[in-house]
Amino acid sequence: MTTRWAFAVVLVAACSGRKDYAPTDVAGQLAGPKKAWVGHWEDGAGRSVDIGPHGGYRYRHVRGSRTSVVEGEIVAFEGEQMKIHQNGIASQYDRTVTIGAAPKSSGLFSKRWTMALDEHFYTR
Repeated sequence: MTTRWAFAVVLVAACSGRKDYAPTDVAGQLAGPKKAWVGHWEDGAGRSVDIGPHGGYRYRHVRGSRTSVVEGEIVAFEGEQMKIHQNGIASQYDRTVTIGAAPKSSGLFSKRWTMALDEHFYTR
């Protein structure tokens, strides 16, 4: 019976999903000091980034008839990086996005914002 019980515990642990990263307050940051990050961003060359208010992340790059998509959750902001956990992937951090420039407004009354991620400039 002990062997069966141990096997059942291992099986449940393996199937229970990913729990290897510490919970963060990403949603709190996006509701507060990083509120400007939330929205749909485009670079004008086929790339777009969507950041949701609770940490959802979607990157899309269209090149001719080919489209690349990365979807997941922001699990941490660490210095000049965003750590992204990709949906369906089982590694600690599946993607690290380098923050070249945090979002900033183009002017006092402007609704246009700019930021740089992974050496690409985006606007919303």
